[in-house]
Amino acid sequence: MTVNTPTHLPYAHELLIAQLAVQRAALVTKRVAATIPQQPPSHADPTNPSSSSSYSAPISQFFHTTPETGYFTAPDNNPSPSTSPTTTTSPITTCTSPIAFSPPTLTPASTNLSILSDLSEPDPAPAPCSGKPDLPRRFSLAKPDKTPVTVADLAAQALLVAALHAAFPRDAILGEEDASALRADPLLARRVWELVDGTRLDDDGCEALLARPGDVDEMMRVIEGGGRGGGMDEWWCAEEKVHDAAGEGLMLSAVRGQGAVVRPLGTGTLREGRRVERGRGKVELRDVHFVDSQNSPATLTEKVRELAGRIGAAYPGGTQMYSSHMRYAAMVLGGREYVQLRWPKPTKGPWSIWDHAGSQLIYTESGAGKVTDLAGNPVDFTTGNKLSKSWGVITADESIHGKILELVNEMRAAEASA
Repeated sequence: MTVNTPTHLPYAHELLIAQLAVQRAALVTKRVAATIPQQPPSHADPTNPSSSSSYSAPISQFFHTTPETGYFTAPDNNPSPSTSPTTTTSPITTCTSPIAFSPPTLTPASTNLSILSDLSEPDPAPAPCSGKPDLPRRFSLAKPDKTPVTVADLAAQALLVAALHAAFPRDAILGEEDASALRADPLLARRVWELVDGTRLDDDGCEALLARPGDVDEMMRVIEGGGRGGGMDEWWCAEEKVHDAAGEGLMLSAVRGQGAVVRPLGTGTLREGRRVERGRGKVELRDVHFVDSQNSPATLTEKVRELAGRIGAAYPGGTQMYSSHMRYAAMVLGGREYVQLRWPKPTKGPWSIWDHAGSQLIYTESGAGKVTDLAGNPVDFTTGNKLSKSWGVITADESIHGKILELVNEMRAAEASA
């Protein structure tokens, strides 16, 4: 198999393992998604966050995937080379010849789950990538903060943590989910185990590089972290990804100083990727395209509307996405005029690191992007699983970030004096 990661670059082996682990975990999500009836676009409800991901649509004006080619196909209005955010990368390494490596540095986050409802339905026929004929029924869970968890989230985390911990045993892994609901419900644990046990990459050489849980008990242990590492200062942050259920989906990756790469998700070997390069240049404030979520329970969207009014930009005419990482993906794959302002509600506590870590690096590596909190400071990821030293987020092209921050400071001052 070929991978677009040069073997001589730092972290080439780590990147290979991480990409393959994410690709395998994505198969779990696709298996579960295959059991969910797809709602056509004409019936999608923009006020319902779940409806926005109930059908397949291109994530970007620049990237389209097709089952026939397995590569990106450009739309008719493909931008010129000066504004296109991609260049093709060269395939270099192989799956069956992993690079020798010295393991770099791990501790899980825990959240209590409670079963919300059992959405069991008759098992449908398997998806093409399922690898097992008996798909599990769907279960829905809810955490105390009302955010949803599915069997796919739990199974994907088990596969991700198992692969990463075996390859890098001294590293710390920060995962969003814990196994408390599984320990309390043997039937639910069995359903998740069916997903874990039946999901494998098509390519035997690639699958052989990735460890997996051996039984239900080991699965629950790895969901909760798979053991603690050596206490060094490198962490993996596991987070489920929203997917393109009808298409192949995309995977974004980055290594600091090496740029960002986007590639179609596959079922075995890694597909050819393209470097994301959003370019540099001037952005007019009136042309700002806001990436937001009007349904978010954690942020004040009226502040985004106020900022739009101050700069003469349209709102809510931009991109509305409920998932944090999907908003960052839109920022990466969108134009330089894309801006994200996340203004926390006063009643909400510190945000979780897994909703921001990784994606911010991919964004800054994809071009001239800048990410800070609302005070203009870099987001601080050193405070555990909560961003307790960072309040809010501004994500914008570096040519306009300063002006956006200045306006946000004016808004904060006006709010304080009111």
